[in-house]
Amino acid sequence: MKWNWVPHELKPEFPPEWEGIRKHGKWRFVLVRGIVVFGGLLFIVWSAISYAVGFGFQFIGEHIVCSVLAGLILGLLGWHRAERSYRRRETASGPG
Repeated sequence: MKWNWVPHELKPEFPPEWEGIRKHGKWRFVLVRGIVVFGGLLFIVWSAISYAVGFGFQFIGEHIVCSVLAGLILGLLGWHRAERSYRRRETASGPG
């Protein structure tokens, strides 16, 4: 059984902005939300920690590659999770 912290009757419908996000497509979602947002934040935090512990910026290439890959993976997972939830709600609500 999956634990949900929000009672079923209080859960909002699927976010209405998902329709607009879907129209832009999967790869734009992955690029913007995954690579740019998550990967960018990961790169900043990772580089700052590396610099703070004394490594400086000698591993910046590795930070870039790993941040982009992590953003790509997170973006793809986020897209597929949101699409699955969206399709379940569309199927549950029925036609029209």
